[in-house]
Amino acid sequence: MRANHLVLRLLLVLGIFMITPGIALAQNQAQTDNSIPGIPVPYVYDGNYSTLKVDPPEVFTSQRSTLSSSAIVIEYVAAGQKNTWNDSCETFPEAAKPPFEYAAAIVSSLLKITVTVKIQACWAVLGPGILGHSGATGNYYNFTNAPQANTLYPISLANNLAGTDLNGSTAEISIAYSSSYASSFYYGTDGNPGSKLDFVTLVLHEMMHGFGFSGTMNVSGTTASWGWGIGKPAAYDRLTYDSPSGGNALINTAIYPNPSASLKSALTSGSVYFDGANAKAANGGARVPLYAPSTWSSGSSYAHLAESYNGTPNALMTYSMSSGEAIHSPGAVTLGLLFDVGWQSGIPVITAFNPTSKYAGESGFTLAITGSGFQSGAHAHWNGSDRTTTYVSPTQLNVTILAADIASIGNYPVTITNPGEATSSPVNFPVLTNPLPSVTSVFPPFTFTSQSFTITINGSGFTSRSTVKWGSNTINPTTITSTQIVATVSSGIVPSSASTSTVTVVNPSPGGGTSNSTTIQVIDPASLNKKIFISALEKH
Repeated sequence: MRANHLVLRLLLVLGIFMITPGIALAQNQAQTDNSIPGIPVPYVYDGNYSTLKVDPPEVFTSQRSTLSSSAIVIEYVAAGQKNTWNDSCETFPEAAKPPFEYAAAIVSSLLKITVTVKIQACWAVLGPGILGHSGATGNYYNFTNAPQANTLYPISLANNLAGTDLNGSTAEISIAYSSSYASSFYYGTDGNPGSKLDFVTLVLHEMMHGFGFSGTMNVSGTTASWGWGIGKPAAYDRLTYDSPSGGNALINTAIYPNPSASLKSALTSGSVYFDGANAKAANGGARVPLYAPSTWSSGSSYAHLAESYNGTPNALMTYSMSSGEAIHSPGAVTLGLLFDVGWQSGIPVITAFNPTSKYAGESGFTLAITGSGFQSGAHAHWNGSDRTTTYVSPTQLNVTILAADIASIGNYPVTITNPGEATSSPVNFPVLTNPLPSVTSVFPPFTFTSQSFTITINGSGFTSRSTVKWGSNTINPTTITSTQIVATVSSGIVPSSASTSTVTVVNPSPGGGTSNSTTIQVIDPASLNKKIFISALEKH
């Protein structure tokens, strides 16, 4: 997804001016119903080839057959008609509709959509180098259930937060695709575009902008501004900063007046970051770098991830696209960003546990749950009871499981519930009967009378509650794995004269039992020294 920046920016600037002559005016026309028109964000072709493949999210592949077909509705604009951006639409190719609807299904599997989102789809001649452009058709503020006052939210999100269709029959998102690249697009959904441009990737990218991956920052001449003339930031804007840590919010007018040359400098500094909790969690706890080249690139700067995400599972939302790549997932960072601006997860999915099982009667532990669609504030239920949950990322949660939870043998259902009450399908965690341990070797094979020593026992079926038997004496191990025990044998239980001692491993009930025994030779050092002395004399 890299590009010749100078050429692309020139093409992009030309393309933006060709999009629609009314956009610059529209973005300054605040509406009386607490809404303001949106503007489109372009996606450009970089002329490169990439072999990057990112599979669809697990939640989509596992639940595709049950997804609601009404969550996202596509409205294909007829030939000769204009779309929201004033593009002159052509006949939308039949071949392009299945991948479009496939991408829409991916999105609907990841986001909780309770009010239908209508997407207006147009096939049109766009500016040079532009594969498509998209955006929310409107942005609303101070509506019912708005998370923050005087903050702009894309209309699809505003509707879902308000629980009602605020804009009636009007489409919430408008996307146009370049008919100039019709023969260069790959319309399959299998992620194998060869040397062509994967249409699913393009559609998915454009949808992310319409659902909220964009803000209101704009550069004009020597200054930059935000709020599209009404002085209200987008939810996205509220989370952007000028430093990877600390620093200042870009909407802090004490530092960056609106408008100002200092704000332009910040936006073109190469140091613009997104500070949402979910996005940061998906980024290893660090703020997410955004695309901020030294020359402002209208529509690309600020509204995309930094180029450092190229070649990674989060590459979908960098500013340009290469042929050959097929990215069928927004990636954890982008999904986290959408959660941060206000979306809730769709249905979370559990794919794996670590550890994968426990034995009955073991101590409480931390269960790492891997999956998809987890949201900050998600909580786990063990057998129907709420458990303390730590959010790590959209793909991992850590859950505190109590000793009482695994006291008895059984398969215990685990579910994840996101804020908004979207709950995963249950996945059983097995609590097993304790195995019968088996000893295969011990080291050392001998010890000395009345001396303490460390013994290593190798075998199988050891658990965290295994104990060592030295004769009739019980020893608690210092370390245990399923195949090795290390324990300290104190001098007080080692015989004071030469003999042998038996060693076994015992597992508690339920199940469990005593292992086969092995013997340790106990040697009298005095006797050993005498034998060595006599042997030395004999050699001389």
